[in-house]
Amino acid sequence: MENIIKNNMEKNLDRFQFRGWNGKRMSYNWDWNTTAEGMGICLIDWLASGNTIMQSTGLKDKNGTLIFEGDMLKIKLNRTKNHIFEIIWNNQLACFDYQPKPCTESLILYLNEAEIIGNRFQNPELLEKQ
Repeated sequence: MENIIKNNMEKNLDRFQFRGWNGKRMSYNWDWNTTAEGMGICLIDWLASGNTIMQSTGLKDKNGTLIFEGDMLKIKLNRTKNHIFEIIWNNQLACFDYQPKPCTESLILYLNEAEIIGNRFQNPELLEKQ
């Protein structure tokens, strides 16, 4: 079973990347070359310490940068003005989503124009510009 999980994770590495915010700095690229069980223990320890964990969406912005939960994206909708969106986890739909919702279209339609301009932890002022 462990080999099946590891092989699947290797094929979809972008979706299984995490980052953490400890209140002062963001930690990236943790070494997850361990068992799936070990990864879970590490995540639980991080959360138990009062830190925040964000998962990658598996999607990339126009610059090829991996988009994580908590990232702020700048997108020009309908080629008019720039809008700023925060990537969130939607518990009701069990998927990544965005806020605010000025349109009913999926942001995935605009990924080739989307640009990460920060995140909610290191750039809280961007939340005010939504």
